[in-house]
Amino acid sequence: MSKSIAASAEKKRYISRAERARNQLRYEKAMDAKREAWRKEGLRRARAKARLIREGRWPVVPAAYERR
Repeated sequence: MSKSIAASAEKKRYISRAERARNQLRYEKAMDAKREAWRKEGLRRARAKARLIREGRWPVVPAAYERR
């Protein structure tokens, strides 16, 4: 019982505008880093897939033949 009251009190703690701004900046920096990592991973995967396609080790069915 007392734990939930303490938890709710902690949640409603006053956060100054300065601290809010710091938290926001920290969040934005972290998200930028994540986005950059996701972008790099996507490029890495795309390059790997392109290499496999060139080497003929990826099952590619040309769409043009598929429609006929």
